[in-house]
Amino acid sequence: SFNRLSLYSLGRPDLVLLKLFSMRAEDIEDLRTLEPTEEDLRFVEAQLPRIARQHPKQALRIQLYLEQGQADAGG
Repeated sequence: SFNRLSLYSLGRPDLVLLKLFSMRAEDIEDLRTLEPTEEDLRFVEAQLPRIARQHPKQALRIQLYLEQGQADAGG
């Protein structure tokens, strides 16, 4: 019987954020496969101040990764 079973899953923007936060080699590969959308990246950018309060190094790494990715996409 599964009457009380509730399943939750991360939304795509949350998954992209977690992959960027962890930034292991396999996470970077996953990000290439996921191909984050502009909406995903806006969500991540909106979370940076909150992340920076608790994990400033990770926030900086995410910010630098996003900037590098945008530079790569631009040319």
